[in-house]
Amino acid sequence: MLLAANQILSLINCIRLLLPVAYAKKLNYPVYKYVMLPRVGAFIAAVQRLKEQGCQNIKDVTIGYSRSTPWGKKQIYNLLDALLIHAFPLRVHMHLRQFDISSVGETEEEMKFWLFKRFKEKDCLLYHFDIHQSFSSPDLSPPMEISPSAKLVIKDLLFWMVMQLLLFGFLIKIYFISDDYL
Repeated sequence: MLLAANQILSLINCIRLLLPVAYAKKLNYPVYKYVMLPRVGAFIAAVQRLKEQGCQNIKDVTIGYSRSTPWGKKQIYNLLDALLIHAFPLRVHMHLRQFDISSVGETEEEMKFWLFKRFKEKDCLLYHFDIHQSFSSPDLSPPMEISPSAKLVIKDLLFWMVMQLLLFGFLIKIYFISDDYL
């Protein structure tokens, strides 16, 4: 029996959503609806290295994609669409924050707590975005419009940022070769 491409994508999406939930429950980590489980070990290793190099701040970026696709279909955007059918969202929203690196904590347990707190905030922020299709709220600065040519540059930048983050996670895993850090 052959499966249609959309059935295969549905199956991949189901697996992609269920595996992190099982992993989070196994480690007694929180389960989120709108964000992936954070890479705790990679984050701790990165923060320790940044502190060694004298970094003062950590930038936090939350990205929301519009549900409208170029062909008019309403759906939740995912990177699989970008890779397989080169479909990009019509609008990309970014929420930026900056934290003093000292707020992260010194011990691995403090860093882990800080990271899970940020991801809980991101989950709530993306819940708001899912309903309103905007990060705007009274306590946030108003959105800014970007020219169409800048949007293309940002889309390319976001795509390559994600690819670099995936590669970075893979390299961290190879470097440490230990489940204690990942």
